[in-house]
Amino acid sequence: MKQGTLKANAVKLASIEVNFMEPASGKMTAKAAFVSLTTGVTHGWTTHQVWSPQTLMKLRELTESMELDLGAFHFLGGAEDVVGAVGPTTTPGATPTGGLGEYLGENHKEDADPA
Repeated sequence: MKQGTLKANAVKLASIEVNFMEPASGKMTAKAAFVSLTTGVTHGWTTHQVWSPQTLMKLRELTESMELDLGAFHFLGGAEDVVGAVGPTTTPGATPTGGLGEYLGENHKEDADPA
């Protein structure tokens, strides 16, 4: 291993991936570059997953705005808020967490008929 003074003097967000199917807060991973503002050279990459309450609040605002846009595009008359308790949403191929899905899912894979 070697050490020295990093030539990069800035960090630039390159991309984010957000998984809203994770627990209620969601999971967000950012990829960022360490860059030199003088030369424009990228000196390295990093990922990050720990966020401040302010960033998580802004993520919730972005989510709400995006869902309104999706509703305006896909629903006649736009979208409306869901009233009442709503269970978790699953992604295609995800293992359900209760009822028949639990029986057929991850907890009983050894009983499943191989496909």
